[in-house]
Amino acid sequence: MGFDKLQEQLKFFFETQVSRTHTEVNKVRVKESALAAFSSRKNTNSFIHLWKSTWVRSATFGAIILSLIPIIGGERSAGELHPLGLVEIVRNGEVFIATEKTPLKIGDQILVGNNSSAEIQMRHNLKTTTGDSTELRITKPNSLFLVKGNLSGNFEKSSSIATDRGQISGKSASINVAVSETGETYIQPQENNVHVTTWDNQKTTLVAGEELRLHTDSTLPQELPKNLSLSSSQILAIQAKLLISRTKALNALEYRINGDINSFREELTSSDRSFLSVVQVLKSSRNLEIVRRENLDLVSRSDVVERVKERTTRTQLISETRAVEALLDIIENEQLPPFELVSTSSRIFNRYIMLQRLFAPLSANSRAHGELLQSQYLEAMAKQISGSNSPQDQINALLLAIPQNNSGRHFLKKVGELLPEKYSSKLGL
Repeated sequence: MGFDKLQEQLKFFFETQVSRTHTEVNKVRVKESALAAFSSRKNTNSFIHLWKSTWVRSATFGAIILSLIPIIGGERSAGELHPLGLVEIVRNGEVFIATEKTPLKIGDQILVGNNSSAEIQMRHNLKTTTGDSTELRITKPNSLFLVKGNLSGNFEKSSSIATDRGQISGKSASINVAVSETGETYIQPQENNVHVTTWDNQKTTLVAGEELRLHTDSTLPQELPKNLSLSSSQILAIQAKLLISRTKALNALEYRINGDINSFREELTSSDRSFLSVVQVLKSSRNLEIVRRENLDLVSRSDVVERVKERTTRTQLISETRAVEALLDIIENEQLPPFELVSTSSRIFNRYIMLQRLFAPLSANSRAHGELLQSQYLEAMAKQISGSNSPQDQINALLLAIPQNNSGRHFLKKVGELLPEKYSSKLGL
């Protein structure tokens, strides 16, 4: 049987067995592969002899038919999409809006608009729900590629979700995945373990309640630290949360004094959550790439202080944590002496005086917490002065915001104690 005869049989096969919706490119690819296989024989006589065998001919055509299965199967639905709102599908260079249940195919790109969502059910039991402003692609019958946005998925069998930073796989697991505009990936399993592999072949396993953040330079730890002192990254993260909590607590106090009860409660609740979230940092890996999530409703403020004490001997950090705890307790219990807010153009000075008036009538122990929080505002002002690009102009502008009374002079004196001597004359001290 020569090449001409083989081509005739292949032509007959394509005309009778393969849907005409397939591209000519795929047909040519299979033809060339089959012909190349026959052309690679080393012994022509042996080939002709073997070809006379009915078994060999059957096996050869079986192999050709098997090679066509991916082409035939390519037209099968990879799953289906249920849109809610504006959801677009890009397929073969054409865009159409999905208004009802829509079959999905390999290669489809799905664009979910603002204030919209979509549910995707893949054939291999990968079920996901996407949020608004999400873009993803169907790569395999059991795989999605999340370009940006967020989705919640359920792995009932071995399936995967990939992003620019790596691939997540699981079995009988549920997960939340989010990708930022710059490609950073946030992974949080909700139930059972998931396995994460970065594109440089680092691997780790996440259990329910942990959170993984994948950046371009992420190095994955294999497990969370146990009985380790805090790293510099963790300390900075805790200090940032304490700063946020302190600021929101004083915002709440301002709302309370001004009689805005709703805003007072909202800001105080937000401040409390920021403070309690310190435990998430304590449960994180030392490079903050993996965080074990905790139910903050089951954590108290005193728990936060005790856990910080267990992980560090830094007295300053422990004292700052206690001071913010005390501030929250005082404001929540409304142990508020009657006083008016100071209103100058210097927010730092205003907050310093607010703390002074809040803690002054309280016990010596409470006043010590207040003084520590006040010192942070003194340090903030000192940094503004010493960090000015045009010192005298900047300093003059800062000084003009401070009232020329006993409180103002006392404040500037305290700030001056934190600065080099060269600034004393500029502060008028």
